[in-house]
Amino acid sequence: MLELMKSQLGDGSKAELEAMLAQGYSLQEVMDHFMKHGKTEEEEQKELKTKLENMINDPNASTEDVFNALRNQLGAADQAKIDELLKSGMTMDEIVKQFMEGGIENVKDVVQEESEFSKKMKELAGGKDLTQDEMLELMKSQLGAGSKAELEEMLAKGYSLQEAMDYMMKHGKTEEEEQQVLADKIRSVMEKDMSNMSNEEKLNFLKENLSDEAKAAMEDLLAQGYTMDEIIDLFKKHGNNLNAIDEELSNPSVNFEDEPPNAHLYANRDVFTVIDKDTIKSEIPYMSPSIKNLTFKQFIDKVQQLVKGKGLTHREILDIMEFRMGGIYLQELKELRQNGATLQEIVEFFLKKDAAMRQQARRKARLEAQAKVDAWVNLKRKFVKSNWGVEISYTFSDENGLHLVLGQVNEDSPAYECGVRSGDVIVTVNDWLITVMDRPQVAVHLFQAGANIVKLGILKANGKSHDIISFANGQNHNRNLIGVF
Repeated sequence: MLELMKSQLGDGSKAELEAMLAQGYSLQEVMDHFMKHGKTEEEEQKELKTKLENMINDPNASTEDVFNALRNQLGAADQAKIDELLKSGMTMDEIVKQFMEGGIENVKDVVQEESEFSKKMKELAGGKDLTQDEMLELMKSQLGAGSKAELEEMLAKGYSLQEAMDYMMKHGKTEEEEQQVLADKIRSVMEKDMSNMSNEEKLNFLKENLSDEAKAAMEDLLAQGYTMDEIIDLFKKHGNNLNAIDEELSNPSVNFEDEPPNAHLYANRDVFTVIDKDTIKSEIPYMSPSIKNLTFKQFIDKVQQLVKGKGLTHREILDIMEFRMGGIYLQELKELRQNGATLQEIVEFFLKKDAAMRQQARRKARLEAQAKVDAWVNLKRKFVKSNWGVEISYTFSDENGLHLVLGQVNEDSPAYECGVRSGDVIVTVNDWLITVMDRPQVAVHLFQAGANIVKLGILKANGKSHDIISFANGQNHNRNLIGVF
C-alpha cells in the first residue's frame, strides 16, 4: 500500500512523507495523513502554477524571484534538469514560461532565433572589427538597467567575459524592451485586480512601480492639463517608456465642434465681433517661444473652452489662435494656413512640438547627469592673435551628445604648455557644457571667443573611446575635422 501511495504522490508530498517517517511517525499515521492531505504531481504543479502566476503579475517580483520559487518546489532531478538548461543558454523567463504552458515535462531547450538586441548590436557595429573591450562598451551602452545588472552579476560569479557577452547577445534586453516587460506587468495587475480602485489609488500604484524619470514626467503632464484618466491610461499602457507616451500624445484626439451648416454665410465675418479681443486676451495665454512653462496642450485647451458653443467656423478659430501667437510659432501657423492645412492638422502639428520639447528636456537632463570631466585646464596665451596650436575635430551621437576632440597639439604651443594633449576630449568650455549642443561650430565659437584665457573641462585620453556609439559608426578625426586654432 505504501509503494502504491508513493507512486501517485507528487515530489513535494513524497519528500514530506519521507520526512514524517524519519521523524518517528508510524507507518499508519503517515498513510492516514496522506490519504487526507497528499497531492498528486498534477495537483502540485497546478498549485505551483497558481503561485507563479500571482508572482508574475506582481510588478515587485523579479524574474529571478519567480524562477527560484519554481526551482525550490522541484525535486532534485528536475532541479538538475533546469540548471543544465540554464547553462545551455535558456533564460529564467523561458523556463518559467514553458513550465506555465505545460508543466515540468514541457521544459526543454529551444532553438533560439536571433534576438532583437543581437540585431541592434550588429547594426551599430556595422561590420567594424571591434575589440572585445570595445564590444563590451557598445553592449553596455545599449542594454537596459536590468540586463546590465545581470551582466555584472554573471562576471562576478566567474563567467568569462566572452560567455557573458554571448549570453547577452541571445538574451539581453534594451531599455525599451525592459520597459515593455514592466508595462505588461503593470497593465496585467491593473486590469485584473484594480477595477474597483479609485483613480487616486491607481495613480499611487503607478508611482510605486515607475522610475523616477517616469514619475516626474507624470507630474509634468498633470500640470500641463492632462486628466487623471488620461495619465492612468498612458502609464498603464506604456510604463516607463516615455518615448512611446510622447508618440501617443503627438497623435491626440482633440476635436473641435463641427462648423455650423451655414458656415459659408460667415466667410467674411470678423471673429472679433463675436468674441472681443479683451476677452480673448484674458482667456487664452500668449503662445511664443519666449514664453516658458506653457505647452500647446494648455494653449489649445483654452482655445477649445473659449469657442465652445459659439458657432464659429474653423477659419475663425484659427484667426483667434493666430491673434494669440507670436515669434516663429505665428510664422509657422501662417505658413500652414497658406498651404491649406485644416484646423485638425494645425492642432496636431503644434501638439507634436510638446512631445519634441519633452524629449529634448529629458535628453538634456540625461547628458548633464552623465557628463564626466577628468581635469580642469586654463588655456592661456599672451596675444589674442596667437594660435592655441590645436587641431579640433568632433564626434556626435544621440546617446552621448557632442564632444570636441583634440587632434595634433603642437609641442611649442600655448595649449601644450597648459597641459592638453592629442586625444583629449573637451567636455566644457568656460563652464558651457558641450555635450548638450547639436552643432560643433557653435561649440568651437565658444572656444574661439575666449580671448586670452579659456577654461576647459577635459576628458583625458585613456586608450578607450569616449563615445563607443560614434566610434562604431566610423566617426574619427579625419572624417569630422573642424579646423586648426
